[in-house]
Amino acid sequence: MFDSVAGVPGEDCAAVFAALDRDGSGALDRAEFHQAVTEFFYGNDPDAPANHLFGRVAS
Repeated sequence: MFDSVAGVPGEDCAAVFAALDRDGSGALDRAEFHQAVTEFFYGNDPDAPANHLFGRVAS
C-alpha cells in the first residue's frame, strides 16, 4: 500500500510499516492508520512515528 498509494520507495516500506504499527501486532488497524494520518497532517511533533507515512523524511 505505501508503495503504490503513497509512492514510498519499496526499500522503505518495511520501516514505514514498523513505525506506524504502534502495538507491534504486525498489522495496522483502523485506529493506528487514523492516528498516523491525523498526526501527519495536523501534528507538530517532529519525532512522531507518523512522519514516516510517506517514507523517509530527509532534512
